[in-house]
Formats: sequence, structure tokens, C-alpha cells
Amino acid sequence: MSQVTIAHCDETQKMLDDNEIAWGVQYELARGVSAAHWSWEDVRRHIPNLKGCNAEAAFKVQATLKGDTSPFSHDLHLWYVLSFSSSHSAR
Repeated sequence: MSQVTIAHCDETQKMLDDNEIAWGVQYELARGVSAAHWSWEDVRRHIPNLKGCNAEAAFKVQATLKGDTSPFSHDLHLWYVLSFSSSHSAR
């Protein structure tokens, strides 16, 4: 199996943590930076718009960062499952 490195920024990570941004949202943000779709500076500007659980916010990442006003998710079920399992594993 090949190793894949995903983007990381300490400054942005602190902001994500301080704003309690869901893990799935963080993953999608880092994937976009890794693929050069947006920068960490872009991400930092949009953090307030990405609050909520995975199911509420992860599918909005691309639309929010690219300025699309009508986000739609083909993976919405995945984000609901991740939100549900994350909320139960924290107990």
C-alpha cells in the first residue's frame, strides 16, 4: 500500500480546534489543500461558515471554499454515519 501525505498547517489546526470544526470537515479541507483546490489562507477565511457536525458541514466544504451557493453531497450518508459514530465514541 502506498503512503499518501495530506496537507497540514499548525496555525489553521489551532483555529479548527478552537472553533470545534468536525473531523470530517477538517479532512475535506486538508484534501482540498493537498489537491491545490484552495490554500490554508482560504480555509482560515471560511472556518466560521463550516461549523456543525460532519453531516451538517462536511458536504459544504467544496461549495463554501469555491463560492458555490448550492452545495449538494453525494456522500451525505457517509457524513451522517461519521457524525453518529463520533458523538457516541466520545461518551
